[in-house]
Amino acid sequence: KSIDVDFGSNFTVNFSLNGGRPPFSVTVTNPDGNVILSWTRSSNSNQCTGTNEMTCSISEDEADYSHDGTYTITAKNVAAENEEKTATNSFTVEIFKNVTASILPAVDSNMTYKAEQTITCTVNGGLPPYQVDLLLPNHGVKTWTRANTTASSLSCSGDHEVACEYSFTAEYDSDGDYICKGYNLVRSSNIKEAEVKVE
Repeated sequence: KSIDVDFGSNFTVNFSLNGGRPPFSVTVTNPDGNVILSWTRSSNSNQCTGTNEMTCSISEDEADYSHDGTYTITAKNVAAENEEKTATNSFTVEIFKNVTASILPAVDSNMTYKAEQTITCTVNGGLPPYQVDLLLPNHGVKTWTRANTTASSLSCSGDHEVACEYSFTAEYDSDGDYICKGYNLVRSSNIKEAEVKVE
């Protein structure tokens, strides 16, 4: 099961357990492997309710990229002849954020002829960006794609936020607009893009 969550919002996940004698322990671990719910029948927690069939819930506030990933549910109870049984299941949370792009230097700047220059293009949001384009004046487009990083003409790093750097020696034909464009996936596999430019 996959759950879509907007970046910065609160979310709650409900799940049910049944079978064997009444479940006596439930744990949920987050994508980092940390336990975020640990319930036993002897505890006073109301995160799980019921007898033979249990209903449990977990809530997280202000979702960010750390909440993105697979959560594992582990339930234990006693079956025939007091044998302990364990069942596991999982769900996936996908965090969505509006696609943004930024570029450094962020304002008009003067270049010194033959001096080394670096343009940094950063893309953030949606599912991890899968393509970044840096449009250069008089020199075409430098491109990075997550699917084929070895064939990319732009050096980038990152996951949900991808930072790309392009270094060059300033020439007379270096004048013009530098445009950073990012493309990635949002809900229903739609492709979104964002761009920013320095003139």
